[in-house]
Amino acid sequence: MENFGNRCKTARNSLITSQKELAEKLNITQSDISYIETGNAKKANTEYINYLLSNGVSWKWLYEGKGEMKNINTYNNEILSIVKEEKNEYLSNNSIELEAANKKIEFLEKFIKENMKIFFDKLDIKMKH
Repeated sequence: MENFGNRCKTARNSLITSQKELAEKLNITQSDISYIETGNAKKANTEYINYLLSNGVSWKWLYEGKGEMKNINTYNNEILSIVKEEKNEYLSNNSIELEAANKKIEFLEKFIKENMKIFFDKLDIKMKH
C-alpha cells in the first residue's frame, strides 16, 4: 500500500518535475523533498504540498490515498489547454501557409498579367503588319 511519501513522489512525477527542479522552484532543498517522498520527514513541507494541490492533485488522494490522483476539473482543464494549444498551433501554421499561398498567387497574377500584355502587344504588332 502506498504511503503519503510515495503518493507525493507519484504526484510530482506526474507533473514531470524532478526533485532538483522543484526544490529550485520552491526555494527549498532537494533533501527536503527526498525526506518527504521517502517518508522520513517529521512533517510535510507546506510549499511542496501546496504546489501539488495547486497543480490539480486531489487532497483526498494525497492524504488518504482515496479516489483519483487528479481532480476531474484538472483533467478537463488539461484537455482544454491541450486543445487550445493545438488550435493555436494549427492556426499559426496555417496562417503562415496561407500567407505564403497568397504571395504565390499575387506573384502568379502579376506574371500572367505581364505575359498577357506582352502576348497582346506582340499580337497587336503582327495584326498591324
